[in-house]
Amino acid sequence: MNNIEDLEIIYNVEKKYSQEIKDFQKFWYLGERFKYNSFVGYVNAPFSSKTFNISKLGFRGAEFTNKNLSNKKRVGVFGSSGLVGIPIINDHNNIVAYSNNYFKEKNYNFECLNFGVIAARIGNEMKLITKILLEFELDYVVLMSGFNDASSYTLGSLWEYQDIDNIYNLGFESNKNLINPIFFLKRFWSSVKRKNEISKAATLAEKKFRGAEKYFRSKRAKNIDNKQIIPVFSQGEKIYLHCLNQIISACNYQKIPFFYIFQPSLINTSKKLSRYELAAFKKQNNFFGEVEEVKNYRMNEFKKFYDAFGRNCNNYIKKSGSKIINIEEVFTNISSAEDIFYDESHYFESGNKLIGETISKAIYEEFS
Repeated sequence: MNNIEDLEIIYNVEKKYSQEIKDFQKFWYLGERFKYNSFVGYVNAPFSSKTFNISKLGFRGAEFTNKNLSNKKRVGVFGSSGLVGIPIINDHNNIVAYSNNYFKEKNYNFECLNFGVIAARIGNEMKLITKILLEFELDYVVLMSGFNDASSYTLGSLWEYQDIDNIYNLGFESNKNLINPIFFLKRFWSSVKRKNEISKAATLAEKKFRGAEKYFRSKRAKNIDNKQIIPVFSQGEKIYLHCLNQIISACNYQKIPFFYIFQPSLINTSKKLSRYELAAFKKQNNFFGEVEEVKNYRMNEFKKFYDAFGRNCNNYIKKSGSKIINIEEVFTNISSAEDIFYDESHYFESGNKLIGETISKAIYEEFS
């Protein structure tokens, strides 16, 4: 395929999801994004639209209660944006929705709750799982994780995304400068500039499909291109496995079975890629920058690390006595006629259906 064919395939597929993309764009690129959550740090900000809704608690879909009022076995599913379901997934075809549909169709007495948080990494997931286990009545915990951490290690980031780090720094700086009016005058000017930037992005969104998204993604990619980056794979894996151990310990302490999914990525999958997936891999991926040579080098470094990282994580889970749900194995058997991956770490509804149903089957077969 040539460049024009690639772009045409991407455009035609995405037009099908124009409302979902517009709703997510309004939430993520033009909206609030996060809300404070004690101990955890942050969850998703509440949001309401036709296809994308975040509850007051900060999680995808309708409100749910701390107490189990349904008399069904409750499965807490944790992860990042792939679990939340973005940018083309609506409230009814995300992973947890399909998992619940499967339980309902089979008349199984289980239900899943979606605790996904966009931009979450293993440290956030560890704290969130710890807190939710204390505050909510759950019977099982499932974590789908790996991509956000590994991609961040590739870009030299051990701890938090810069967006999150900026929020924390600003909070403490504001506290330090409570009696310094000059600081807040400078913040006022920064706020004016940010408002103008959002206004510019909103105008682009009106004029061009995915306008705001492309504007901010390109800005991020250029910023990455301008940095000298040294990967932190070895240190990152140690941190990840340490946090994974903490999660397993928290679940064991509460006598809650733990299931782990190493998140499948388009960059590493052994699935035979569809025409769309091939086009998306070539044209839609600026996660590691925009300069072709540098971007490809970083992707190759990520790919080598991610394969070994996944094996090490799964081996650690096996040794701990917890359970693995191998989604990549399921994806391997899907033909090139089917679109599973939307981009490097997000899925079409067909991918979500496979993941959701595989989660339901694994839990039911283990504990029925």
